[in-house]
Amino acid sequence: MILDVQRERTQAEWWFVDTIEERRADERFARAVAVERGAPALAVRDAPSQAGPTRAPAP
Repeated sequence: MILDVQRERTQAEWWFVDTIEERRADERFARAVAVERGAPALAVRDAPSQAGPTRAPAP
């Protein structure tokens, strides 16, 4: 699972891979749910979040 946290929304994404033994580029997007800032409920998404500016990870 990947959790994408932004100021205006948070999105959780599930991806499938065939193996974790080696790095490969064959991951498959499965499903995502997101909540927009101020929204009362999660919404199902049919696509992964878009790549944004690269920032250093949180400590």
